[in-house]
Amino acid sequence: MRIKKPNTHCVLIKLFKNQQLTCDRNNCLTANGGNRYTQADRILKRKDFIKINREGMRIKSLLFTAVVQPNQLQRCRLGVTVTRKIGKAAKRNRIKRMTREFFRCNRHLISGHWDINLIAHREAVGANYAQTSASVKRIFEKI
Repeated sequence: MRIKKPNTHCVLIKLFKNQQLTCDRNNCLTANGGNRYTQADRILKRKDFIKINREGMRIKSLLFTAVVQPNQLQRCRLGVTVTRKIGKAAKRNRIKRMTREFFRCNRHLISGHWDINLIAHREAVGANYAQTSASVKRIFEKI
């Protein structure tokens, strides 16, 4: 007979001042849904990507190269570039999902307001979430 563990992502944690935080599957605490990855947090336009790549500063890690540039907005924005040389669509989308999830949970590591374009290397295809997050975390700490 198998014993099921309770789902920890459904647990509500009470903090001071009656603020409730929910713990999701990745142990990422969100305050009233405030830790979302919205459209305003993304770099979407081609002209923005071109401007960042032309004028930005490059930071390299094992799995990614980040091109960063300060912005005038009150938030950090993330764009993820994974070329077709890396692999088929499923592999490219997996890399993008992992980096976006890490950004969503750990944007507090970044000081200031930046536009960040993460460019994946070929080594990122075989990496798991722990390796991907360690590589992106090194970049965030250097910013």
